[in-house]
Amino acid sequence: MTGGSNAFLLSSGCGAAILLLWDMLSGMRRSFARGVVINALLDVAWWLLSVSAFLWCVWRAPVPEPRLFEGVGLILGACLYKITISRYIKGFFLCFFRAAEKIIRFIFKILLTPMTFLYTITYKYIYYRLGKRY
Repeated sequence: MTGGSNAFLLSSGCGAAILLLWDMLSGMRRSFARGVVINALLDVAWWLLSVSAFLWCVWRAPVPEPRLFEGVGLILGACLYKITISRYIKGFFLCFFRAAEKIIRFIFKILLTPMTFLYTITYKYIYYRLGKRY
């Protein structure tokens, strides 16, 4: 393969990788993020990761300068990814992050149950024993 075809294939893979990052972060957004700040942080993370992926692809090309067919390859790779497997990857990440959320909630429930039990016992003791004097 020549240097130009390598750069074209690399840039089309970069376009698919950028949309893969978008699907991953949108799965995180749907399962975890419910606030404006978290959504903004996820958007900033996507921009930083996509720019760094693009710059890595440009520097890994045989001639490290952006050319027209690299941009076409980037758009073509992103479109092919979106048409073919984006729906399945997004569903996978959504199921993965929702399962991770359930596991994390279960672990925290196990860890925090004794503390809440002790808190309610001490609170009731202090309120009923010492609070009635005043």
